[in-house]
Amino acid sequence: MKKYPFNPDYAVPPGATIKETLKHKGMSQKDLAAKMFMSQKKISQIIHGKARITYQTAEKLETVLGICTYFWINAEANYRTALRKAKPCST
Repeated sequence: MKKYPFNPDYAVPPGATIKETLKHKGMSQKDLAAKMFMSQKKISQIIHGKARITYQTAEKLETVLGICTYFWINAEANYRTALRKAKPCST
């Protein structure tokens, strides 16, 4: 059996999961921002991958969305790694 490695040339921010979870729970980004005591701008930046999910943010996401802190930490690390791999090296 021939194996095909999975090497995507794109990166999906963990914010995509946040966005889907909000949709599933019937919450808005504004609701999430209020429950996490964060600005709507910061939530938007996280959802679009422009701001990192810190450990403290991951803990708040667990409290509000019910998804484990370590899921968010790993998703963030995987996203940033994928960004570095997808970005061509400069010489």
